[in-house]
Amino acid sequence: MNWSAICHLCILMSLLLVVRCNDDDDDYGAEDGDADDGYVDHGDFDSPTKEYATDPKILSRNVKCLVCEATILEMKNAIKKVDPRKKVEVSGFRMDSDGFSEVKSVQYSRSETYLTELMDTICKKMDDYAKARDKVTRKLLVLKMVTDDGKMNPLMGSVDFVQDGDLNKSLEHFCLEILEDHEEAILKEFMKEVQADNIDHIVCTKTAKYCDEDDADEDDYNRDEL
Repeated sequence: MNWSAICHLCILMSLLLVVRCNDDDDDYGAEDGDADDGYVDHGDFDSPTKEYATDPKILSRNVKCLVCEATILEMKNAIKKVDPRKKVEVSGFRMDSDGFSEVKSVQYSRSETYLTELMDTICKKMDDYAKARDKVTRKLLVLKMVTDDGKMNPLMGSVDFVQDGDLNKSLEHFCLEILEDHEEAILKEFMKEVQADNIDHIVCTKTAKYCDEDDADEDDYNRDEL
């Protein structure tokens, strides 16, 4: 069963219902003179401004941050599935006493060959994701709809999917752009003998600067259900 296709269909049906409901409620806010900003006040949480919700520059940077983190975590997930006993010989930059380049054995999952091949295909994983907003906080999210074990993401019930004319194809585009612009930095981190636990933060926040430092630990949706 193609869960990805089913999820996309569910999202489209949900968006149609949202549009219909919005049309039916257009006159409700106008009667009392209150401007309808499309958001509901949820207690202690502040509704985002319209500028935050619609400004292409803001949305683009936020989505890039989320896609970058998701891409790095998808790579980490794929690497975990590689047999750690599998080795490959690589030539180093050091020369031995006879003037020959030294050869050393490294884990296949840390080799440039494997990582480059992985980066060539990993962006297809973005087909499993969709832009959404948390129903309570209205925080922008990139949510994985189907988990690696083929089940529907249980978090889908706690978000509203964002109406998206490109059917979320921009997520794959951003993924490809991120890998192209920061390939060297990503390879450097994943090729280390001892990898940092927070490669997503190193690449997406410190190197690429797609994410803000304050948001580094807030996005639970990209870290869960991968």
